[in-house]
Amino acid sequence: MIAHFGKDRFQLTYGFCSKDLKRFLAQKDPETGIKNGRVDPSRDQHMAHEKNRNGKYYCSHLGAACDFRILGLESVGEAALKEHRLVEWILEQQLPFDSLYYYGGKRPIHISYSPQQRQNIWTFTDGGVPTRKGIKSWIKGTNQVN
Repeated sequence: MIAHFGKDRFQLTYGFCSKDLKRFLAQKDPETGIKNGRVDPSRDQHMAHEKNRNGKYYCSHLGAACDFRILGLESVGEAALKEHRLVEWILEQQLPFDSLYYYGGKRPIHISYSPQQRQNIWTFTDGGVPTRKGIKSWIKGTNQVN
């Protein structure tokens, strides 16, 4: 992606999550009572090959993940479709990936890479619930695992 779009346009928004970062994200801000962030180490692959205190991998899919956007990616029609176009470009290029999360047109996308390369694509409701709604046009030719 960087080779195609350029490193100046590639904006990493979330990468590796260490054990310390996981612990920090799970804590609540003492003033607001709101959690510092969200992380789902059993699924999202941001912890890569890290192991818990029992010696088990946080995510059985292994691999690694990042969230990013491409700055200035033009779209046809609404500006909110730019990340939608990025997903289409990834699929057209047949780039290998394990999971791709599309959170909506104005948010970064999440992509992971692992030995499995399941090519799972997920979208999310406004409440943050994963769904496959709206991905039919994207899944032609992928190995979508349900």
